[in-house]
Amino acid sequence: MMHRRSDSASPLYLMLLAVIIFVTVNLVANRLLEGHRLDLTEHHLYTLSEGTKQVLSALDEPLTVRMFYTEKTANGYPAIQNYAQRIKGLLKEYAALSQGKLRLEIINPEPFSEAEDLAVSQGVRGVAIDTAGKKLFFGLTISNALDNTQTLAFLTPDRQAFIEYDITRLIDRLRQAKRSKVGLLSWLPMRGTTQSLMAGKGPWAIYEQMDEFFDLDVLKVDVTEIPKDVNVLVVAHPSLVSDQTLYAIDQFMMRGGSAIFLVDPYTEVEDVAEKRSSLEPLLSRWGVRLDEQFVAGDVEAAIQVAAGEDVSSLGAAPNISWLLLKKPVNFNQRDVLTAQLNTMVMPSVGIVEPLEEAAVKLTPLITTGEAAFLVDKEKLLFSRENPSLLLERPTPSENPLTLAARVEGIFKSAFSDKTGKEHLARTQKPGRFIVVADTDFLRDGFWVQKQQAFGATLLTPSSDNGAFLLNAIDYLSGDSGLLSLRTRTTEDRRFVVVDRLRRAAEERFRDKEESLRQRLREAEAQIAELQSDENGAAFLTQEQQKQLDSFRDVMVDTRRELRQLQYTLRQEIEALGTRLKLIHVGLIPLFVLFAGFWLPRRLGMKRS
Repeated sequence: MMHRRSDSASPLYLMLLAVIIFVTVNLVANRLLEGHRLDLTEHHLYTLSEGTKQVLSALDEPLTVRMFYTEKTANGYPAIQNYAQRIKGLLKEYAALSQGKLRLEIINPEPFSEAEDLAVSQGVRGVAIDTAGKKLFFGLTISNALDNTQTLAFLTPDRQAFIEYDITRLIDRLRQAKRSKVGLLSWLPMRGTTQSLMAGKGPWAIYEQMDEFFDLDVLKVDVTEIPKDVNVLVVAHPSLVSDQTLYAIDQFMMRGGSAIFLVDPYTEVEDVAEKRSSLEPLLSRWGVRLDEQFVAGDVEAAIQVAAGEDVSSLGAAPNISWLLLKKPVNFNQRDVLTAQLNTMVMPSVGIVEPLEEAAVKLTPLITTGEAAFLVDKEKLLFSRENPSLLLERPTPSENPLTLAARVEGIFKSAFSDKTGKEHLARTQKPGRFIVVADTDFLRDGFWVQKQQAFGATLLTPSSDNGAFLLNAIDYLSGDSGLLSLRTRTTEDRRFVVVDRLRRAAEERFRDKEESLRQRLREAEAQIAELQSDENGAAFLTQEQQKQLDSFRDVMVDTRRELRQLQYTLRQEIEALGTRLKLIHVGLIPLFVLFAGFWLPRRLGMKRS
């Protein structure tokens, strides 16, 4: 007698078979396809860039890459295990592209082994992962034939998006026998102030990176001669510059030097006494001038900032004088220096303009969009307490405004009255420099986050501010290998629709807020007027005292209404976020389940 298989058991068999097939395919794929990847990300983040290929092709000596990884210790930490697999595949791709110049070693530093001693001697850190002191080694070293070694002490997953840049940077540093000499002439506290150093903040990140990538020579602000071995001169916020120092910069350019001039109509750095910088005597001679006004941009690209400490404020407001610049609108896509930039933040920036009579070539590198316009200094400073004041703007400029530019040509000395054998009256061949109408964009808060991990400071860029300056130095010194790598992972990924809905909600409340603020100012003014009597409030008449109490009641009620308005706005924005979460967390899975039941019936599929 034949027994029929239970229908209820069929799905269980199918599920078990599916699991077995899934596991088998993954095991086989991990073995056969290790090092092979299909990169479907928007910007090909898992594909080696042209910059890496350029660095590898320039190798003229063999290098040894050692990956130290205690595999057994990493068991139970899926994030580390998955990242380690990615690193292994990435390094194999490096080795394949190097045409035999990179030799790869995967080393497992077991406790008390020679491999562990080698890891420690090369600067790889063992991180304790439990109370028993068991250590996880997960680092990378690259060495040349002379035993010069570059090290990534611990490959933390927090830097996963930047791993290609980190590895290629080490290879590039070993490749270069001599780093470019950069002279830094800065009136900004890039190396930190006494107070910031005591607070443990350290130097600016951009200073640390310049010191890491280049042979950095910090010059005194009263320098009388730029050293002849300086390849690129960086002049940051020059203010109250002496004639001797101006002449030193002038003659450096006449000798054919390359420079980056960072000037600012108003710096927001607190520890700088002189807020304006221009380098006017030199730049005007070389065909460029800095406008006295400031650039404000499109509200859709504005940075949200706190609107002062007044309790009547609605909170964050779009400060359109803090520009959020994005590709392709704001960066010159046909120039190698800026084609790879994704986003930059530039606060209270001026504009660079060519002088009509100048016989130089000015190439805009960073420009504004169509909605940009100019504001004067007084309005800009007043808007710091209430950024929404800038929303009442005039007609936008007809043409894009230039924020940064490259200037090329034959330059004449700004010191035409100088004579003598050593004096150079003009450049012998076309020179070049880059001028940027802002200095605040280099401050840490506008482009990078610092994090302490495993005894080291990790820098995680949020925009390409630092990359722009480093790229500019590389470009002027003739080395462009890392240009495309510094900017691969900092593109702004804001939710455009969400931002638009939030701004619409804010605009609905802004008129109401302004009317309440006006009522509050009037009440405060009337109270101040009554209390301005030299005898004080204690000698007010009964009628005046009633008026004073009434004005105070108005002030209290107005503040209460403003707080309620702020609360309502916040509730609307939070409700928007809740609706989006419900759509993604609830409706989409329900749709998948519905499709799983409905499609088989629609297609006439039946259970056996």
